[in-house]
Amino acid sequence: MDWLRAPFGSYWTDFVYFMIWPLLLIATLVYIFKKNRIHIPNFKSVLIVCVVFWQVGMLFGGLYSAVWYFDNNAFIGLKTGGNFEFVYYSFVTITTLGYGDIEPVSYLARWLSVFEACVGLFFISILIAVLISRTDKKT
Repeated sequence: MDWLRAPFGSYWTDFVYFMIWPLLLIATLVYIFKKNRIHIPNFKSVLIVCVVFWQVGMLFGGLYSAVWYFDNNAFIGLKTGGNFEFVYYSFVTITTLGYGDIEPVSYLARWLSVFEACVGLFFISILIAVLISRTDKKT
């Protein structure tokens, strides 16, 4: 499992893995869809919502890291307290999965988690609305 932990830990590698990879993935998908002439209704709107969703998840990961920096007892279940753990917790929270392996303990961490879960539900509803809006216009 050292190959999984090796890239994470410095701010530069965190930036590369969490910001550049999604952009490369999106660029690859856009290229494949254009080359094969696959048309997805409202593709640009869906893409924008997904990119903003990713960025909001990354923002909350940074906020959790800042909370932990000022209060090391704000979370239970962290193994290293590295940035990857906070990004992982952020996306588990924003998608409302809630595995339970990392738990917020302080009031600030709990309220931030509740707010992120509400933002995640908002984004999911926006994504569904964007997908349906194109379908409604055709009928």
